[in-house]
Amino acid sequence: MDSLKVGVSSLATGDIQGLLMSAGSSGMLGVAIGAVLKRAVRWLAVVIGSVAILMQVLIYLEFIEVHWKNVEKKAVPYLDVNQDGVVNDGDVQHIVDAGVEILTQGLPNVAGFMAGLLVAFRFL
Repeated sequence: MDSLKVGVSSLATGDIQGLLMSAGSSGMLGVAIGAVLKRAVRWLAVVIGSVAILMQVLIYLEFIEVHWKNVEKKAVPYLDVNQDGVVNDGDVQHIVDAGVEILTQGLPNVAGFMAGLLVAFRFL
């Protein structure tokens, strides 16, 4: 119970080191993985956004023509991971759950890992 008080008070005061000490090695691993994931997601968003802008400019200038219905028809089978026929938040949740299961496999403290992951996403 005392470690929970330390964790909560540390988070309230912004003392990330105190929070990580209460979370242990799983928490520190969560922070490290969270920092990498945060930067990777940002980088991926920049790349995808840049490609989308370039495509739209080429479409506008009539250099290329994109048949979006065909793109959707070919992409949905790969993006619809829960096989319900549509790409929605259920597919994203399925991917997140699978990722968390992979990243927490064999860790002694999954809650500490998740706390560290959230600290990295919020503060780093």
